[in-house]
Amino acid sequence: ARDMSQERNEGTNAVDDTDPLEVLDRDTCLELARTVDVGRVAWAEADAPVQVLPVNFAFDGDDVIVRTGFGVLLEAVRAGHRLTFQVDSLEQALRGGWTVLITGTAEVVEPGHQAERLGELVRPWAPGPRPVVVRLRADETSGRRLLPHEGGVDVVRIPWDNGAQDDSDQ
Repeated sequence: ARDMSQERNEGTNAVDDTDPLEVLDRDTCLELARTVDVGRVAWAEADAPVQVLPVNFAFDGDDVIVRTGFGVLLEAVRAGHRLTFQVDSLEQALRGGWTVLITGTAEVVEPGHQAERLGELVRPWAPGPRPVVVRLRADETSGRRLLPHEGGVDVVRIPWDNGAQDDSDQ
């Protein structure tokens, strides 16, 4: 699997010391991706809009594992489309966060002990059956982190009015 951060650091998109965007190495990307429960899987078909689906996921080693039903994601995997998995975490108050992209080939894990074991790793939020286990093997992994802006966080306290008169203003 290629570590895209190395290519970007050596290319014209290198991040200098004053740039708040940090290019992440593969290990950091995978470490961060493991800290959240929801990501997005995307793929493109010829002459069709890009498909993007939110998914719950888990990791098995460095492979992304998702469960799906018999819909468009399963069709894309069976058609051999390259998938891109994206996951992120944002801290709006500090205007910072990170994003990770994992691109590769996916395969359906055939029913049996391995599919059962992998399927148990994923906890879907949405209701409904998701009997098919899909494994995405990473060919490319890249990520960026926007470091929090300097400064503080403003805390605004809004008085709570419970209907009682406040005697402190009298």
